[in-house]
Amino acid sequence: MDLLRTKLVFFGTPAFAAATLETLVSAGYAVAAAVTAPDRPVGRSSVPVAPPVKLTAIRLGIPVLQPGKLSTLPDLVRSQEPLLGVLFAYGRILPPRVLEMFPRGILNIHPSLLPRYRGPAPVAWAVMDGATATGVTVIVLDDQMDHGPILGQRQVAILPAETAEQLTIRLAEVGTTLLLSLLPRYLSGSLRALPQTDAGASVTRELRRDDGAIVWERSARELYNQYRACNPWPGFYTWFDDRRLKLLDVEVHDAILPAKTPGTLEAADGKITVATVSGALVIGRVQLEGGVPLAASAWLRGHPDAQGTLLRSLRQPIPTRSPADG
Repeated sequence: MDLLRTKLVFFGTPAFAAATLETLVSAGYAVAAAVTAPDRPVGRSSVPVAPPVKLTAIRLGIPVLQPGKLSTLPDLVRSQEPLLGVLFAYGRILPPRVLEMFPRGILNIHPSLLPRYRGPAPVAWAVMDGATATGVTVIVLDDQMDHGPILGQRQVAILPAETAEQLTIRLAEVGTTLLLSLLPRYLSGSLRALPQTDAGASVTRELRRDDGAIVWERSARELYNQYRACNPWPGFYTWFDDRRLKLLDVEVHDAILPAKTPGTLEAADGKITVATVSGALVIGRVQLEGGVPLAASAWLRGHPDAQGTLLRSLRQPIPTRSPADG
């Protein structure tokens, strides 16, 4: 098989997908184009920022396609005459017209052991659930979400303190290695994809901002999993008076028995300890809404009355005066 004649189109957006694109090129595959999301403003700036896959493609001399509407994608891709597509974290569902344009289909790296954790946030929800293992799956895309036949899988242990962001990066590396091991056999016709079964299937959704909100009437272990899953977005936060307080550098202590109401803040040795219904969380840094991250010791010096405060799961309503108050 001549890799240089295997023209493929790569679909992806974030930095870990850009690393996969670069690995494919280094392995000798001829990437005819990279399809990625449009440039978008990041943070408070109104200046559009290019996605990492675009920047990597430009550096490698690969044409970049950034369709605003997916209905225009078939015309953009057709001119490349690709044999195969490779998709990793593109962020959009491809219409059937695009799938039909690739004689050997589109291969997708999915960061879970399908059919478990189908959908857009498999890593975060595996961590949120307290799973001890997950994996990667390479499938041939069909017209249903994460439903296509499986070419190969690899299981990966989830480390006890690993955040969703850290695990995503590690799974991306494993998934890229798996893809490269499968591609030659798939293109030669010696590797057949096996249909997925729906037995044990589960579907995830995107994380929402309120998924990071702490409900202190849960165990320390459950909350620690939530902290890991919501790192870096939407963050792990509670309410201090009427302001959002993000908790950073969190550790779990299952053996600490709560002596007070769940959510009670206590200060000791420059750190913050918060009681839960079972065990406690120890906080190394915090960030109060509108402020910058601070070591717990520094924040406590600025809030000497925080000791014994009951942190809340919901924002406290700000009292308002009615017209009858005069």
